[in-house]
Amino acid sequence: MQGTRGGSVASRNASGAGSAERRLAPGSVLEMDQRSPKSAAMPKQQDLFASLAPAEQRALLAKCKELHFEESSHLFSQSEPYTVSHVILRGIVRTYYVSPSGKEITIAYWSDGALVGGPNVFNENSIHIWSAQAATDAVTLAIRGEDLERLSQRIPALSHYLIETLTFKLHWVSVLLQTFGTESIRSRLAHLILHLGERYGIAHRNGQFIAHHFSHDELARMVGATRPWVTIVIRDFKKEGLLSCSGRHLVISDRPGLERAVHPDRDRPVNSAKTPGFRARPGR
Repeated sequence: MQGTRGGSVASRNASGAGSAERRLAPGSVLEMDQRSPKSAAMPKQQDLFASLAPAEQRALLAKCKELHFEESSHLFSQSEPYTVSHVILRGIVRTYYVSPSGKEITIAYWSDGALVGGPNVFNENSIHIWSAQAATDAVTLAIRGEDLERLSQRIPALSHYLIETLTFKLHWVSVLLQTFGTESIRSRLAHLILHLGERYGIAHRNGQFIAHHFSHDELARMVGATRPWVTIVIRDFKKEGLLSCSGRHLVISDRPGLERAVHPDRDRPVNSAKTPGFRARPGR
């Protein structure tokens, strides 16, 4: 199910400037999200609107359309032509990739302030190489690639935001590739939970509370494993005192212990591993 359009900001008012001022007025979506306890618990990559001057905000908003997406509906789908990028105002969006064999891998979950689209955010002739789906009801500002390119040439703060956002995404994808290629399921899951704690974590009496609920299926798709394996590893983490639960949410109870689970051999002496048929030679 596609998102419903609220219409362009300019079309709902006499002029783009007037509509921009209304968008930033108290009680607007942006203003409500800034006061929302849930959104405050989810760190942003960068606050785009805080970095823009009022005239720059009006110029950007005049080119945007506010879209509403119900939970499980798609913002865009893999292999579709790219037309717009989305700045998330409210809600959580999941990006994922489906391989030719049909295996689905979750790339990340994005919250308010994040930009999803592209990866080429200017070229409207490019193809989406992954999909974006609303994990909760979501509200976004959608802007066409050609409009985003023109504005970025005029507004240095917008260009900086795009560079920071794409750098953040490149870093995240690099972490995923390194994790999938070199680590066990236990290490990958520990690594993922630590990253989720950094992005969605808030202080809790038992440790660090992950403010968004992730099912075992969702965690499995993010680490390239099966749900039963994820269930077994999480059960082990709980037995070891590394994790606990508060309702349906994970709580990181022992962050240093979970960090050690990412690299269990890091602090082990080189010759301590007992490998059949191998005897360490004395150093020269």
